[in-house]
Amino acid sequence: MQPLREHLDAPLYWIQPKTLSRHFELRTDDATLGRLDFETAFGSLATARTASRAWSLKRVGFFKPLVTVRVAGTETNIALYRPRWTGTEGEIELEGHRYTFKVSNFWATQFEIRDSLDRLVVSYGSGAKKRRFGDLFRTQAVVHVYTQGLADATVELLVLLGWYLIVLHNEDASAVAASAAATS
Repeated sequence: MQPLREHLDAPLYWIQPKTLSRHFELRTDDATLGRLDFETAFGSLATARTASRAWSLKRVGFFKPLVTVRVAGTETNIALYRPRWTGTEGEIELEGHRYTFKVSNFWATQFEIRDSLDRLVVSYGSGAKKRRFGDLFRTQAVVHVYTQGLADATVELLVLLGWYLIVLHNEDASAVAASAAATS
């Protein structure tokens, strides 16, 4: 894996190498910069990795769910994500700073993370660099990072945490659609 900080000025791509797997890679044209690997087929526990760091991410709670982020192998939360009641946005607390994660278009195909001054930090758009028929069944995105003087570790974690939240959002939406179809 190559360091993410060396590629922040280029478009990045989250790809799902195998259609039904819950493993994702953050890539540029020629390098892997990060990974997101869910531990099981249906759980929310995942490991996010870059060349220099690794974190564990997990959704906990039912009526008041939140996502916890820990440095891999530790028990202390370093970041929390609290969704708002709509489920289309929420707040990330990281190192004493607050960021907003939200859907940025009607069809929920674009997402963004903004800082407390409402400046864009990370944006995610649907699609892949090269479109293929098989991509219709994969969760993939184009990522743009706007660092604004943020520390490397903060940028890395926000890019990976945002993707984790998008994957959970898409899986939840699919489950709701399947349940509605089954009951009609």
